[in-house]
Amino acid sequence: MARQSPNNGECIKPDCNRGITSRGLCQKHYFVALKLVRNGKITWDELMKRGKVLYTHTMRDSAEQAWFLEKGSK
Repeated sequence: MARQSPNNGECIKPDCNRGITSRGLCQKHYFVALKLVRNGKITWDELMKRGKVLYTHTMRDSAEQAWFLEKGSK
């Protein structure tokens, strides 16, 4: 199970005290994980199961996503 986001807002990778960018990781460690996922070495779901990343909120088919995709300005 993925670890809960730390109260101090720091990367969940041990011995890293950088601020969180996404999925509980700092920018450096997020991009390491992203590269592994993109290269097919592991999936985000497996990383979450191992407690290496946190759950992320997706905007699939959401009102937030629709707003960005609509034409015109309001």
